[in-house]
Amino acid sequence: ALPGGYRNYSNGTYQGESQNASFWTETEFNSRWVYNREVSFNNDGIYMDDYSKSWGKYIRCIRNE
Repeated sequence: ALPGGYRNYSNGTYQGESQNASFWTETEFNSRWVYNREVSFNNDGIYMDDYSKSWGKYIRCIRNE
C-alpha cells in the first residue's frame, strides 16, 4: 500500500500523506459508518476502526471471475 493519507470530511484537506494508507472495507458498522483498515509507516500491523462515510478513504477493486 502506498501511503497517500486520507481526506478529512470536515474541511476537505488531505492528511497523513507519506505516513499511512486508509482503505474502506465492504463491512458497514451501520447505515452511516463503515469499517476502515489502515496501515501506517509508524506502526506495525493493520489498524481497524469505523468511520463516517463522509471521510475520503481508498477503495480496492477486485474483479470476480
